[in-house]
Amino acid sequence: MSENNLNFNDITIVHIDGRYGDLIEAQNAILKSGIELPGAKMLLLSPKKPRTLHQSIAHESIAPL
Repeated sequence: MSENNLNFNDITIVHIDGRYGDLIEAQNAILKSGIELPGAKMLLLSPKKPRTLHQSIAHESIAPL
């Protein structure tokens, strides 16, 4: 398979963060990985959904760390 045809649909990029806030740094890291792994799902786990969560990143709530 050529590099241009790589498909990462079976992969989920996950960032776990126990802090509150918009977590812009975490979102930027997830998005950067998403560019490198086209087709991968993106998920942020944090205590509260950021108000400015990027539309391509899913969110699940967790207990604060």
